[in-house]
Amino acid sequence: MKDFIRCPKCEYVRTDSDINPDWQCPACHIAYSKFTATGERLLRKYVPNFIPFSDRIFNIAASFFLLIYGTYGLMVNDIYIPGKRSRGIHFYDENAIMVYAAFICASIVMISVVIDHYDQRDNEHRYKAVGRFFKISGWVLFFIACVLSLFVPHEGA
Repeated sequence: MKDFIRCPKCEYVRTDSDINPDWQCPACHIAYSKFTATGERLLRKYVPNFIPFSDRIFNIAASFFLLIYGTYGLMVNDIYIPGKRSRGIHFYDENAIMVYAAFICASIVMISVVIDHYDQRDNEHRYKAVGRFFKISGWVLFFIACVLSLFVPHEGA
């Protein structure tokens, strides 16, 4: 006689006709290994993210630099991004505002990494989602500003 597993959550007893994997209850679809006999989730020891001190300092310093450089660039209406093999790009007017918004997005991404280090809760997925959203948003803004700067000449140039 075969011994069938009883689900610790819903008390369902597996049968030969169940097609779910052996580790999953066919009735409530929980993983047997994640529940105790009393029906509560097993508590796994959570270890929060660790970000090295040098990375945290770099992220904070780079964030402040971007914000200060971008603010100054907006004040003089010229945000300059140097090029490695070119003269670089100057952004004026609306394009400068978009680049500054991209700088803000980059700063948010870097600061969220630092905050995640100090947050002891199990919510890294939220920081990753925020980081992904602002990273994509920042690159889209920067790309649009680059394209527009090619097609819309600056009056002072």
